[in-house]
Amino acid sequence: SAKYLVIVRDPVAVLQSMRTMHFFLFGPVLRPSLDDFVALYTDGRERETGWADHVHGWWRLRHLPNVQILFYEDFVAEPERTVRTVAGFVGTELGADLLGVVVERMSKDWAIRHCDHDSGHNTPFSPPAVYRQESGSASTFIVNSTTFFSRKEADRFSPAQESRIRSAARAKMLALDTGGGMDGTDFIKSHPEY
Repeated sequence: SAKYLVIVRDPVAVLQSMRTMHFFLFGPVLRPSLDDFVALYTDGRERETGWADHVHGWWRLRHLPNVQILFYEDFVAEPERTVRTVAGFVGTELGADLLGVVVERMSKDWAIRHCDHDSGHNTPFSPPAVYRQESGSASTFIVNSTTFFSRKEADRFSPAQESRIRSAARAKMLALDTGGGMDGTDFIKSHPEY
């Protein structure tokens, strides 16, 4: 009786995050142009395990009692409510003190303050090895990766590219509605912002 907690994030934000990681892993030399990068995920060459496949696959199981779908944007906007949802899903009661600790430890500020403690092994906040060689600090990696695109507007998707990403994600969701299924259609109707 396993339980599945599924996180869905805006497809544009997913690709923007992936673009950031490509920069930090491969540097500017091996990084494709923004147009080429967007084309990789919107021209039909996307691998079978792309965003729409992931979301559609779980969305069609959303009614099962052991599946809980959460949205990344809700984590950010309403962390306390999200923690309560997760706790209820896994059958755990959270008192006010524990709830406060969990919500605090979900924050980027907490991660930055605590990720550089040397435990002798990688943590969820450990940067890629190539970046550690340059900066030596997980907190530097977190701060730099989350502010990179705000400083470098040329690497942000244009409104036209964002529209292309969303259109491709929606089209793939609808294409996955085979055999009379309407899960992609239902997801798009219930989450038009995606």
